Amino acid sequence: MKKSLILLALALLLAGCSGRISSVTYYFYPAFTKDNNILCLKEISRSEYNAVNSQLSDDTYDYITTMDQSGSDEAEFSEISADAPIAELNHNPVEELAAYLSDISSGLGNKIIIRSVPTSTAYSGPEELSLYFRNLRSFDWDNTGAKIVFCNSSGEIHVVSLDGLTENIIATAEAEEVAWKYGARIAYLKTGAAANTLYLINSDGTGIVNTGVTGLSDIQICGANTNLIYAKKGTSFESIDVTNPLSPVETPVIASFDGASPRLSPSGDKVVYYKDGIWIYSGGTATKLK
Repeated sequence: MKKSLILLALALLLAGCSGRISSVTYYFYPAFTKDNNILCLKEISRSEYNAVNSQLSDDTYDYITTMDQSGSDEAEFSEISADAPIAELNHNPVEELAAYLSDISSGLGNKIIIRSVPTSTAYSGPEELSLYFRNLRSFDWDNTGAKIVFCNSSGEIHVVSLDGLTENIIATAEAEEVAWKYGARIAYLKTGAAANTLYLINSDGTGIVNTGVTGLSDIQICGANTNLIYAKKGTSFESIDVTNPLSPVETPVIASFDGASPRLSPSGDKVVYYKDGIWIYSGGTATKLK
């Protein structure tokens, strides 16, 4: 009887003791919005433990999030299933819309999700659109925000309307990456004998130009000067002036760059990127935001 009372008292004591909750937050895929705020994926990993430190639960919550350029004023506006990983977050240049690759498998997306971004400027369109394609490598908006360009694992370049009703294959070009936002022409990286060579093409598939610049990744077109294409090259982040695309001029912007997923501000004077969190590069100085 005495032993039973002791065990009962111990059980009541443990039941009365509170456990603990451990939470860690990560940030990925930063990009600028059209209004110069920062868009990113925020991931919260939450674990719950009981009084004797046994784990009771382990959950992950993913949100599309905005913040200002100081890393303040965070706003989570869209929760994403942790079972549906995403990649390549990108903001529309005209409307309050964010898009990303979803249903990632073996590094390729099978869907482009487009979501409205709540701001003081109301967006009158649908809250969410889904464009279903297969084995997507890369995508970008056009300069009007009404179309999307993407390339797939076959290297084809497609231009599609946001409703998905109009789709044109403009090149079968061994494309690895594409960029279009702000520019009249589409820039793409072509694989092959000279890896990741920068090409230009009109949106109707005409006017293909090989610039001869190789070894690039993370290409994007500058909003302030659409003849400037920015990209990672080796350990640097540089601009490529394609005013004369047959004689491009390469200029280092960040001579020693070890970040990932760099994205330009609309005016081209700032860069956000991932490196154990979100960083911003402005005026020659890199600052960690999150």
